Amino acid sequence: MVPGIGSVSDPALRPAVASRDSALDRLRLRLTAWYVGTFAAILLLLGTGLFLTVRGQLSRQLDDALRAATTELERAARIRQLEADSAHGQVVDAVDELRIPDRTLYLLDAEGSPIRPVSAPDWVRSAARDAAGLGAADVERDLGSGRTVRLHAERFTLPEGPPLVAVAVADRVELEHRYAALIAAFTAAAGVAVILVAGGGWLLVRKSTEPVEKTIVQM
Repeated sequence: MVPGIGSVSDPALRPAVASRDSALDRLRLRLTAWYVGTFAAILLLLGTGLFLTVRGQLSRQLDDALRAATTELERAARIRQLEADSAHGQVVDAVDELRIPDRTLYLLDAEGSPIRPVSAPDWVRSAARDAAGLGAADVERDLGSGRTVRLHAERFTLPEGPPLVAVAVADRVELEHRYAALIAAFTAAAGVAVILVAGGGWLLVRKSTEPVEKTIVQM
């Protein structure tokens, strides 16, 4: 024991020792919380940027897929006209035969009247009229019950006949499923990273405060 300094077990020194340990523990907790908070803020910003970027990419992919579907519908309509012009027997309607998974296809005239199939919702007919005037139209509509669809309509003209409008509709639930998988994967990775940072930060703080603790003990 250093001369002039009582033992730690001395009842007179116990409150001071306890106060010192409590102050150091609070300092370590604050520093660790600062490390974790800073890292969590970085992860939040990174995750938000990543989510917006991927969301934009997936939305563009869906729009590209819808445009490709209308192109296929236009091609089928041209085949349909050729078959009708050269038919000598029963004609197989190429438009009716066209099937694209997870896509609903409509062929309408410039007035919004459905040709194939023979009926269409009013909002699809309205989008077809817009596309007939503008050349193309993109619409997103909430159908209720948590269901949202995306529509692309495009005007085209056959070699013979008036302008027609090809419409492709897709359910955005496909996109939402990709969002959910992305969010779940990123959240799990971020949670593990925060736990590792908390543990590593606590050890780093203990190391960094050891000189302070030794100084206080010597004093």
